Amino acid sequence: MDFGGLTEIVSATVIELVANDTVALARGEYRTWPLPAGRFQITLTSARDAWNTPPILAADGANCALYRSPELTMHCVVERAATVMVRMPEQSSAAETNVAVRIVRRPEMKMRPRSLRASR
Repeated sequence: MDFGGLTEIVSATVIELVANDTVALARGEYRTWPLPAGRFQITLTSARDAWNTPPILAADGANCALYRSPELTMHCVVERAATVMVRMPEQSSAAETNVAVRIVRRPEMKMRPRSLRASR
């Protein structure tokens, strides 16, 4: 970057917005989104206040890790294709719940091979 003669090298991460939806889900109802191969971050937030009963976030065909703080977030690696699902549990106290769903595709990480030599 060049700011009036001052130059600085900076890095940037470019993400692809796959979905940015707000869905209203009744008890037991679900929605799905297809995912192609790649790395993804799926984030669920309440469209209003905190949930009494949080939605269920799951994926089929992906290797995922789920985090619950401060939002419900899942990081997934998809080899070929997968489906991500958001479902409201049958036990939800609300007849209908609004859920904001954001799915972003992150760039592939380049891993450097580690040395196979054992340390002494």
